[in-house]
Amino acid sequence: MNYAMYFERSNREHITLDEWLKAIESIPELQLAGITNNNFEDWIGYFKHADDSKQFHHREDRKYDAEIYSNKETKWKRVFYWGFSKSKKWGVIRFEANDDPSNPVNVVADKIADLLGARIRGEDYTWYED
Repeated sequence: MNYAMYFERSNREHITLDEWLKAIESIPELQLAGITNNNFEDWIGYFKHADDSKQFHHREDRKYDAEIYSNKETKWKRVFYWGFSKSKKWGVIRFEANDDPSNPVNVVADKIADLLGARIRGEDYTWYED
């Protein structure tokens, strides 16, 4: 079972787009997803809404999402979703993962958290430790 997660700093300091892009560049297993495609099979943790007006895959900030490489499927999968604040000065990075610490999403998420000085927080506000 997957859980919705996001990165949060303990002092509630926001994560800037520049910090996020530097983190992507620093982690070999991670790459910028770039332009959005509609092949949702390559998106992990994305659920297509029946009402197309409520979709978020058309938003401009999708170009700042990040992908990890799936050895099992031999292709890149969009996993980490960058979302701008209304002011566009900072954002939130969301993703889904399970409880398995060896899951590639969890391994990369731990690296991202370390680089950003953040912790992983679940949708139920639980902190997840390494």
